[in-house]
Amino acid sequence: MELEAVSKKQGGSSEGRSHFAVVAARVRQLQGEAPCLRYGRGPATECLLGLLDGVDGEGARHGIETNEGALDTLWLMLSAFLVLRDAVQHTAAASAAQLCRAVEEAGADMMRQLSAPYDWYVGNLVSRVQRTIRSEVHAAAGAGEVERADERAEMLNVWQRLPLEAGTAPDAHSQRGATASADHLETQVAVQEALTELEEELRSSRTRIAKQSIEFVHAEEVVLVHGHSLTVLHFLLRAAKTRRFQVIVAEAAPSCSGHAMVRALARENMDVTLIADASVFAIMSRVHKVVLEGDVILADGSAVGRTGALLMALAAQRHTVPVLLLTPWYQLSAVFPQDFPALHSLHSPATVLGYADTSAFRERVAVTDPLYDHLPADLVTLFVLDRGSYPGSFLYHLLRDLYGAAPGAPG
Repeated sequence: MELEAVSKKQGGSSEGRSHFAVVAARVRQLQGEAPCLRYGRGPATECLLGLLDGVDGEGARHGIETNEGALDTLWLMLSAFLVLRDAVQHTAAASAAQLCRAVEEAGADMMRQLSAPYDWYVGNLVSRVQRTIRSEVHAAAGAGEVERADERAEMLNVWQRLPLEAGTAPDAHSQRGATASADHLETQVAVQEALTELEEELRSSRTRIAKQSIEFVHAEEVVLVHGHSLTVLHFLLRAAKTRRFQVIVAEAAPSCSGHAMVRALARENMDVTLIADASVFAIMSRVHKVVLEGDVILADGSAVGRTGALLMALAAQRHTVPVLLLTPWYQLSAVFPQDFPALHSLHSPATVLGYADTSAFRERVAVTDPLYDHLPADLVTLFVLDRGSYPGSFLYHLLRDLYGAAPGAPG
């Protein structure tokens, strides 16, 4: 497979194993103690690991930030997209089915190495790339048929007017071969141009979400956020350029990622306050709006968020405070809650109560540390995407537009 050469060029064969541990540690830092990478990988994964090797240096050059050494989701998606685009470029076929099959194989290889929600992000990206390929191939085929029909009509008109001498008639076989070669080239060019546009859309997704902040955050308001999120951080910083407001950050225990969020906002001289998760309900009467980032948005309009998001959304509903959920398009999944098994994932209980501290009562105590909360659709006021802001009832139309008419689990 052509992708093997690319993976070796990216450092996938001998150095990939050392990179594997580094990437696994970075993703685990985002997911806590949940296992996130599995052993065994193919050429696409080797290429992905090679691309991820320079996450600090390359990420800075591409304007993609990292969260204190942890792998940024947007950088992961851009790296996965490069692998999928490479698979398309090295497929010597013009049919949509063959190109989509190559993308699916490369995507499945990467998805096997990542646990939720990152495998779902890659699955959504695969579905989007496949839909783009089908649209461009079908459009090119339709345009090609019209152009060839016009050419045949014009040529027939010329042949009817001019007498042909023996041996001057064009070779039909050579004409078909030249036409097929030209069609293949045109299809490849059209697909590559569409994928370039998709890459730019992916790269600017966080920026386009942040630009909408001025429509929702107003002067002298109090905004409540949960933990650390680069998407929420950019959203708030963009609004702070034109108005002053107060931000209250729930610390999101036991990871306490909210501390990093407070430091990032304080560096920009913003008015920010850190509170414990238990204080969310007490502070909600002072809050004008809640801003969250959903890890995965499901087909029924509900959302999967980090633990503590449900508490915040319920408190907001009780006090009639609007809840804005920020999410890039690749976090929209055409699956329903019952088809999302990662919803019941757990952290290691050691993050809540250390093993050494339970020696006296270990047999009588069970410690549960869920990784995700499930937010029903009625708890979210508005979804703010890179494509605009929409109510939950409109998400099904977005899913059809992004991935096609058939919802289902990616991969």
